[in-house]
Amino acid sequence: MKAVARLTARELGLYSGDPRGKASLTSGGGDRYPRGRTVRLHVISGHRDGFATERPGKRLYGKLGTARSGAARYQGR
Repeated sequence: MKAVARLTARELGLYSGDPRGKASLTSGGGDRYPRGRTVRLHVISGHRDGFATERPGKRLYGKLGTARSGAARYQGR
């Protein structure tokens, strides 16, 4: 989790992204959201938040909150 938090902190920092924030995205169409629908998701989300899939697995998905808070700490937030 430390490596995930450090990597996401660095990558999001390139664009002033807040790891604890949310983003509005427009769906390109898929099995969960129809094309054109605006969806609000965590900046650090799992595939299953936008698509009907099990990725990431239960163990990692349950730790995404830890990744968000860790990345925010690395960014000094």
